[in-house]
Amino acid sequence: MMRRLMAEGLGAMVLLGTVASGAEPASKAAPEVLPFDAAQAPKELVQGKVVGGARWKDSNGETLLVLSEKPFQRAFKQGDMVDEDEGPVKGVELTALLGVREGKKVRVLRKVWEASPGCSFDNTTHFLAPKDLEVTDLDKDGVGEVTFAYQVQCTSDVSPASLKLLILEGGDKYIVRGTTKVQVAENETMGGERQVDASLEKGPPAFLKHALGRWERFVTHRWEQE
Repeated sequence: MMRRLMAEGLGAMVLLGTVASGAEPASKAAPEVLPFDAAQAPKELVQGKVVGGARWKDSNGETLLVLSEKPFQRAFKQGDMVDEDEGPVKGVELTALLGVREGKKVRVLRKVWEASPGCSFDNTTHFLAPKDLEVTDLDKDGVGEVTFAYQVQCTSDVSPASLKLLILEGGDKYIVRGTTKVQVAENETMGGERQVDASLEKGPPAFLKHALGRWERFVTHRWEQE
């Protein structure tokens, strides 16, 4: 007896052989992690100084994530942490671009962008451990996931920063938001709160477990990029 399965999103019919009742489908090939060279990052994925990235091959083809940081200068606007009469304000933009290579070009699958407020104090906005990114296939669907985190902060004291941890898989984004944890006294810390986004609550259970484990790695505040 032959079974037919509809390929998701394509409307194509795939002919399969006999499958034993209750048998689990075979896992697809795991992503092949490839060397990443910041100097060779595709221009379609670069928006500033490349501080890290990852490159791998999965069922989508050759996939890349590029993390860029770019200082900016602009006129004062509400929410900036400077005096209005100080003139142009400065800050940092963070951009993560995920793309797949198609011939000589790269098609963007997902963009993540965030910027610090204008800041005349200590600006600790940066990606966390950007040269140590992890590519996985936690749901064993043949499409690689990549996990990264960053903090955003302008401060004149010892206080927590905004912290975000993301998992990207294809065009999908899964996120945990919260704050870093800082030591304010010998036996006292501040911050460390977290909020799991609905995307993770409803996503593959392995994604949530992975994200919460990696959160513990990044939650301690980092004043400088590693």
